[in-house]
Amino acid sequence: MEYKEKPLYDRIKERWESLDTIYARLNGARDTICSYFRPDLGIDYDEAADMLQLGADIYEGSGPWSARTMATGFQGNTVSKRIDWRAYQMSDARVHGVDEIDIWVQDVKKHMGEVYQNGNFYDVQPQFTLDGVTVGSPVLFGEEDEERVMWIPLHYKTYRLFYDRFNECNGIIIEDEEWTAKKCFDKFCPGTDIQERLKQAEKKFTVPLFEAIQNGRNNERFTIWRALFKDTDQIWHEAKKFEPPVGGKKWYDVYYEDIGREPEPIKEPLLTEGYYSKPFMVWNYDKKNWESSARTPAFEAIYDNASLQEIFKSYLENIQQKVRPSMAMLSGMKGRANFSPESTMEFSRGEWN
Repeated sequence: MEYKEKPLYDRIKERWESLDTIYARLNGARDTICSYFRPDLGIDYDEAADMLQLGADIYEGSGPWSARTMATGFQGNTVSKRIDWRAYQMSDARVHGVDEIDIWVQDVKKHMGEVYQNGNFYDVQPQFTLDGVTVGSPVLFGEEDEERVMWIPLHYKTYRLFYDRFNECNGIIIEDEEWTAKKCFDKFCPGTDIQERLKQAEKKFTVPLFEAIQNGRNNERFTIWRALFKDTDQIWHEAKKFEPPVGGKKWYDVYYEDIGREPEPIKEPLLTEGYYSKPFMVWNYDKKNWESSARTPAFEAIYDNASLQEIFKSYLENIQQKVRPSMAMLSGMKGRANFSPESTMEFSRGEWN
C-alpha cells in the first residue's frame, strides 16, 4: 500500500516500528542502569518484579542514594517550592503603581499559581529529574484541568522520541498498556450524563473496552497509542480518517485504542487535539545528534558501580564463609542438623560415639 493511502493509525505504528532495533538496544542499556540505580522503575512495567525483592543486583547502596541526592540537588537549587524562583513585579521601578501593569502582573501570578502551586508540578518534578540523571531523556506532559495545570510523567519503556536535523525533539509516539477502562472513559467520553457518555463509548471503543466500561470493570487495562508531531510533519499529510485541528495550531495530537493485527476497520482517533506550542518537555542531559537518547551521570558511573557491587558481593560472601563455613556430616544426620543460633541437635549414644 502506498504511503498516501495508509490510515493515520498505520502510519503511527509504522513510524514506531522503524525504531524497534534502536530502542531495543537503548532500553537494554536502560535496564542495566535500573538494575544498579533505579530498581523502583521495575514495579509497574515488569511483571516479573517482586516488590519485596527489588534491587537484587545491589550489594552496596551508594548508587541509588547518589542518584537521588543529585536529583534533589538539581530540584532544590532551581525549582524548589521553598524558594522564590519566580518574580511577580517589573524590574523598572518607574512603572510600579501603574494600575494596568499591576493588573497584568496579578494575572501572571494567578496563571503561574495554576501552573505550579495548584497543580502537581512539585509532586512529579523530582521523579522527572531523577529519570534525567539515570535512564535519560525523561518526558513530562502538561495538561489543563479546569483552573490548574497537571503534569504527567512517562515511563521510559512507553515512548519513542523523534528528532530533527538540529537535534531538537519534534515528535513523540507513546504506547501505554496501563490505561484502565475508567481512565479511557473519563478522558475520551467527557460529560455529566452517564447514558450519553456510554453512547460515546460504544461508538468510539472496541467491544472489549466498551464491555469493561459497561460492566464496571474499571481497572481492566487496555493499550492506548498517542502520537504528537508538528503540523508540518508528513505523517499528517492526506492521512485517511483524520481531520486536523482548526485555528492554526502548530502541533497535532491524536489518541487511538490499540486493535493489534485484527482486521477490524480503522476508526477515527479517539481524540484529536492541537496546540500553539509544544505541550511536553524533554530533558537531554548529554545527547549527540546521532543518538536516540541522552546519556546521563548514571551511564558514566555504571563501570565503577558495577565493579563496586562485585567487590561488595565477594566481601559479603567471604564474611559468610568465615562465619558459617561449609561443613561435612554423616548422611544419617540429613534433615536433623541445625546450625542456627541457640539450636540443639539430638544424638543417640551410638551416633555420638
